[in-house]
Amino acid sequence: MSGWSETSAPRRRRHGHVVVQAFIFTPLAVVLLAGLAFAVLNVAAGNLGYIVMLVVSGLLGLAVGYQAWGYLRDIGAEPAVAEGDVTRKWTKGNFFIFFLPSYYVAVKGKIYSIRRVDYIGILEGDLVRISHYPHSLTVESLDLYDNALKKFVPAVGGERV
Repeated sequence: MSGWSETSAPRRRRHGHVVVQAFIFTPLAVVLLAGLAFAVLNVAAGNLGYIVMLVVSGLLGLAVGYQAWGYLRDIGAEPAVAEGDVTRKWTKGNFFIFFLPSYYVAVKGKIYSIRRVDYIGILEGDLVRISHYPHSLTVESLDLYDNALKKFVPAVGGERV
């Protein structure tokens, strides 16, 4: 079930995922930012051998810190709802795990990572309702508008009526 009814707010079944991701990304960001500070101090002291560390720690720290900040803000946030047409859907391999692809859809200019079973059930141009956390865009549920039933139904299983 999608966790959404026409009169109730979405369930928070993915809140644990948000908390776990916050606890993974936040310490990584702190370590990278500490490395950045260490590199800045050494470069400022004239030790130019730390420029590579400065660049790597700075770029990775910025990316990981941005992710951590989004998850930390979502710990106390309620899921939001976005409705719109799927303007694009695609899949790609993860950076660290090349053999496990990720599935994405673009709705109203935002990109959401969705489950494979949901990805199979929708097409570009379909009207969808996505319940998600507002800062990390972690998806709670994805519902597809069914023209025959004139309502949103869960987009699970790839069946089209």
